[in-house]
Amino acid sequence: MKTKYNKNTLKDISNHLFYEFSMFMNIVEEMRSGKYPQGTVISNALIEAFAVHVRILLYFLYGNGEKRNLDDVLAEDFFSNEKDWLEIRPKMPSSLSSINKRVGKEVAHLTYSRLKVTPDTKPWPLGDIAEDMISVFDKFLENVVKDNMHIPWNQYYSIRNKYYL
Repeated sequence: MKTKYNKNTLKDISNHLFYEFSMFMNIVEEMRSGKYPQGTVISNALIEAFAVHVRILLYFLYGNGEKRNLDDVLAEDFFSNEKDWLEIRPKMPSSLSSINKRVGKEVAHLTYSRLKVTPDTKPWPLGDIAEDMISVFDKFLENVVKDNMHIPWNQYYSIRNKYYL
């Protein structure tokens, strides 16, 4: 099926996608800097912001088109044929497969599952998540219709290379 969004709409929303990706990468860098000891207000706020941005990006890349809300933005929207992305996107890396559940149980909702989080399971594997997210975005950007992306995406590789772990 051909995408239902015109080039200008996709370019405009790609700015918002770039914001999400940039925030994700910058938050990872701040969290890995060691400036904010675990358990402090700033550290906790960074984890919560990280969780929100990684969940947004994950849904963008792997969201279920059949159950999407009408205004949800998915990677497949940026292809001439929406099925192209579904056929070429990588299998979801293991570091990303538990993101939705973990964000839901540990950040977005107050759940009894939080009682099961131990000091060993509490830290997020930031490096693995960032590398896997970059890997999937590399595949997306290698194949996307370039006219559907706005200029800030030209900066992707400088951000990617600056923070690549």
